[in-house]
Amino acid sequence: MVADSKRLVSLDVFRGFTIFSMLLVNNPANDMAYPSWFRHARWGQGLTFCDMILPWFLFIMGVAIPFSFSSFLKRKGSRFLFLLKSLRRSFVLILLGIIINCSISRAIVVKMDVLQLLGFSYIVSVLIYFLPRWFRICVSVFLIIGYYVLLKFIPFGGNPGGTLEEYNNIIYYLNTRFLSRYHLSGIISVVPSSVIVTLGTVVGDILRSEFSHSRKFLTLLILGVGTLSIGWLWSIDIMFSKSIWTPSYVLFSSGIGCIILSLFYYLIEIREYRSWGFVFKVFGMNAITAYFVSIVVRVHTLEEWCLTLKNASDITLKEAIISRAIGSLGLYCGSWAYTLGYVSFWWLVLFIMYRRKIFVRI
Repeated sequence: MVADSKRLVSLDVFRGFTIFSMLLVNNPANDMAYPSWFRHARWGQGLTFCDMILPWFLFIMGVAIPFSFSSFLKRKGSRFLFLLKSLRRSFVLILLGIIINCSISRAIVVKMDVLQLLGFSYIVSVLIYFLPRWFRICVSVFLIIGYYVLLKFIPFGGNPGGTLEEYNNIIYYLNTRFLSRYHLSGIISVVPSSVIVTLGTVVGDILRSEFSHSRKFLTLLILGVGTLSIGWLWSIDIMFSKSIWTPSYVLFSSGIGCIILSLFYYLIEIREYRSWGFVFKVFGMNAITAYFVSIVVRVHTLEEWCLTLKNASDITLKEAIISRAIGSLGLYCGSWAYTLGYVSFWWLVLFIMYRRKIFVRI
């Protein structure tokens, strides 16, 4: 366990902010009560706040790799053992993702989803991290340009290269035509998502460097603005799309993540304004626990336990709570009361774990 004083608090706070955001958008009551940024953008309609959350978590995971690697080498002194540990961590993430999918579907389901993507992207990025920094950047550029060429210029199924319709693009074609039979739909997304994680490792190196605090802040801010700008300019040629992880989306979301981290770094590490971030730090210290357990508990309690009404009809516990909240407070206040109440419940659980110094590490 790394002592709190040796941790980069701003990274924990950003991780916690991301998990808080993920819990917030994943637990709506009535969709009509929430703004459009609460949902993923429709095809060809740009990006929303909701679309940024997963790339931010990938980015944060990458930033943490240099810190984890350095700490491990001091204790174990072996790159090979770190690779084995990373393989185990990747496997656990994939397994937890499968458990979530099976819980939601009430059946054996093997497919790509959030934690599976994190697991595969993590191990790929660890392997890339073993390369010199300049070569890592070259590999990232090669991967993102190669992925762009795939989307923009490779013909498929009788369609010309660059066909980008929601259900008629090369990623959808490869997923449905070839990969789905092996339960690997979505595996191609590991390429662009690994670029995000690798960009995170570069930022992690900067934060671990001997640069002054102010130089680190400015470097991260400039890097974030530059990456965001490239992504925005690239969107003129190829649209933002989370579903197929277009290069413009990858760079734009990574740039925003880098800017947010730089601002958190400025406030917490330079100005030492730390108290405001505690609410997010509680989430950040047990991030995967917060994500995994909150979903499994919701599925097997709120969405599984039923209540019988006076008219003999059955409703789930979740439906009953939402109905009571909306009936008492109205559509908007009731819906937000449910969402914030559920997120607050898990914050209290994680706060108890934090006070007792229970930090679940994968």
